Amino acid sequence: MRRSLSLCMIMGFIACGGGHMWGIDSVGPVDMQPQTASFLHGTLPLATAEKVEGVDGDVSHVIDQKQYDQIGNYFLQLIAATPTERDKLWQLDFSSVRAYETSLHAHRESLTRMLGMVQVQPQPPQVTVLGEADGTKIEEVTIALEGDSSMRALLFVPTVASSKAAVIAIPDADQGPEEFSGVAEGLETAEWLKQLLGRGMVVAG
Repeated sequence: MRRSLSLCMIMGFIACGGGHMWGIDSVGPVDMQPQTASFLHGTLPLATAEKVEGVDGDVSHVIDQKQYDQIGNYFLQLIAATPTERDKLWQLDFSSVRAYETSLHAHRESLTRMLGMVQVQPQPPQVTVLGEADGTKIEEVTIALEGDSSMRALLFVPTVASSKAAVIAIPDADQGPEEFSGVAEGLETAEWLKQLLGRGMVVAG
């Protein structure tokens, strides 16, 4: 309280002209407006450039085009370098099939842990033949897992020629097997499926 009173007396003394004896002519108003910040020496302000909107699906999220390209190029370089770096770390053994499987086992286990996958004991598959058309037999395959979980897929097996290979096609999360392959009512068979079956391949999707 005593310190505040002393300060008020000093300020009143200066305001009344007593400041002349101390070499203080006047006390002007203090400028409280923010000052324009200058940029760092040796640099230039970021020039206005084309913007990219909705980079993560949200139209309100905007990023500079140059920054967007730099980020994309950085990850593309990492992807391009992946095969060489992987070969250095994995040290796969191609001397035989058994040796290859053995050398790959630890990496598969590591990937399983990183993806958070749970080891389950699937039950024998339940196969139902849905029909046959245009030289292709269509089967529904269901595999029961733990609890109420199960896996389901459609299996397309060419009957006009011996099968040469098998392909597992994975649809988007919001698509069922029928919509994905184009065999649902009102849809046409997907072009990718026609091409695979035309080459004598068994397709699961």
